This record gives sequence, C-alpha cells and structure tokens, in this order.
Amino acid sequence: MSPAQIGTGLVIGAAGAVLYAIRPRDPVFEVLSIHLKGFKLRFNTDSLIPFAVIDVELSISVKVTNPNVAPIEYSSATMCIYYRDSLLGQAQASLHPFSF
Repeated sequence: MSPAQIGTGLVIGAAGAVLYAIRPRDPVFEVLSIHLKGFKLRFNTDSLIPFAVIDVELSISVKVTNPNVAPIEYSSATMCIYYRDSLLGQAQASLHPFSF
C-alpha cells in the first residue's frame, strides 16, 4: 500500500468516526413528578350494556434532554399515557415554542 492510500483510508475512517459521533439521537424524556388533580367515576348508559368510565386529571412535569450537537425546536407536543401497551389517554402538552 502506498502512503497516499493509507492517508486516504485514515481520512475516510476519521470522517466516518465523526459522523457516527454526531449522528442524530432521540431526545431523552424523564418524568419528574405526577400530581393527581381530579378523579371522577361515572357510568356510561348510552349503550345497551352500561359500563364504568374513569376520568382522571393529571399534572405531569417532564424533563427533556437533547443529546445532539445541533439544537432541536419544538412548538407543540402530544403526551400519551400507556399501560401494558394499551393507550389510556392523551393530551396536548401546554408549552411555549422552545429549542434546546
């Protein structure tokens, strides 16, 4: 191998390592607190078989960390709550446009 081929290989390898290091990653979400603000049990009688419906009002604080080099901008978000792969509820998160 010639020195030029070795140099080219090193440059390509270094470029690949840099691109791998700065690859886009998902933001990290951490739940800081959950507060139960309201709880209502009611019975739905619109169908032939009445069933119980639980209405819950929660206040959830979430910390979001950006592991990327470039900033990420958000203007809205939808928060979904799952239990054992079943969607329990979702809500539009109240936030102001921000970037991090």
